[in-house]
Amino acid sequence: MRFLSAILVLLVAPACSLIDGIMGDEGPNECTSCEQQSKVCGVVLDPCGGPQSCGTCSDGLTCGSGEQAGLCVGGLAIGDENAPAKSCREILNARGGPDGLYWVDVDDAGPSVAVQLYCDMGVDGGGWTLVGQVNGRFNMHAQWLRTEVNPANLTTPQIENNVFACVNAVDMAVNQASEVRLSSSDVSRWAKWPLPIGRTMGTFWNHSEGSAAIQASGTGVVEVIGSSGSGNCYQNNAGIMPQETHGGSYPYASMNPDGNTGGSDWCMAVGVMQTDNAADGFTQNGNGFDAPTSEVDWPGGSLQSEPRVSIWLR
Repeated sequence: MRFLSAILVLLVAPACSLIDGIMGDEGPNECTSCEQQSKVCGVVLDPCGGPQSCGTCSDGLTCGSGEQAGLCVGGLAIGDENAPAKSCREILNARGGPDGLYWVDVDDAGPSVAVQLYCDMGVDGGGWTLVGQVNGRFNMHAQWLRTEVNPANLTTPQIENNVFACVNAVDMAVNQASEVRLSSSDVSRWAKWPLPIGRTMGTFWNHSEGSAAIQASGTGVVEVIGSSGSGNCYQNNAGIMPQETHGGSYPYASMNPDGNTGGSDWCMAVGVMQTDNAADGFTQNGNGFDAPTSEVDWPGGSLQSEPRVSIWLR
């Protein structure tokens, strides 16, 4: 019997159990687990069963090291509610991601708070932030792209009828973005062009500067690239059409330095003042509405119809 007992002791001696570890036994064969080591990620080396995976971290977090080994660290993913981004391009560069809603601080910690905006992450390289939509003619020159109006409309690329929506996009346009784009709802039709190099926070998209100051700002050639064509147009440093009878339309690119418009070309402008109105030294004879009027009227054949476009920055 003593001989058999000795054999049994030899057979079971190398083995161990989680109970051994919990009881505090020490030695090379002590069992362990993710739970015992308070790990939620990474790997533990369990002498009883070999390497044991403790799981992976959610998007935007990483498995720590040193004192934080086994813990998910790194903060929230940029574009989340508590980690808003400066733009959709920043989100795309940091984490990629599909089209959809993200939290964006449009003036980078300025007076405006972060809002949910739609990000186009795929078309034409992606990283486009939806900052405005318009369908119709409005006297919106004091608000358009400089204040927050109907921001809930900017959570989807679908353009609603008889409404305009925007956020205060000036800071993004001056300090974050380099391009502006007009598009249809499904972004199958679009036109983009570079923002002017000489733009400033005080004067860009600021209709209240008045027609004289806007006409005096420097104007240069800009190439407008569209989904089915392109063309050379003109744009000034204020980003506002200088032709005083066109109401100070913006965003804009015109067929000549004076700010004249033409149908069926890629030089487009969004009218901000209804016909026969006047403000800031501008009047509106209707021709400042040089933009597509439907989802398929691209680049737009009429100069006096209601625009139907989304405005994006990248």
